Amino acid sequence: MLGTGGFIDPATKQPRLIPLEIKPKGAPEPIYSKTLKSAGISTPPALRHTRGAVAMARSAMPDSASSQFYIALADLPFLDGDYAVFGYVTQGMEVVDQIQQGDRIGSAKVTQGLENLKVAK
Repeated sequence: MLGTGGFIDPATKQPRLIPLEIKPKGAPEPIYSKTLKSAGISTPPALRHTRGAVAMARSAMPDSASSQFYIALADLPFLDGDYAVFGYVTQGMEVVDQIQQGDRIGSAKVTQGLENLKVAK
């Protein structure tokens, strides 16, 4: 059942979803809850799906991301503007290169940008 999970908030017992957030290159603010195409924006995103990009997985609904992410094993420009890249592999790309379909990531560590985390109120 890989790719079907989500985060259930322990307090409310309801799924907790993350809104789609994509910042067009050079824009002062990101676009929320829309792909760049559906927002009528032709500018590429500031963070692109290049090899080693880390991005949020979601269903067809833009605001359906929850607890799953993926690492781009190659450049994936067809995903640019549709899925939110939030970081890049900065060390250990040789390990990423060994990832096979069906493998599971046991843990991940944020090494920069934690100050940007916004906690829901």
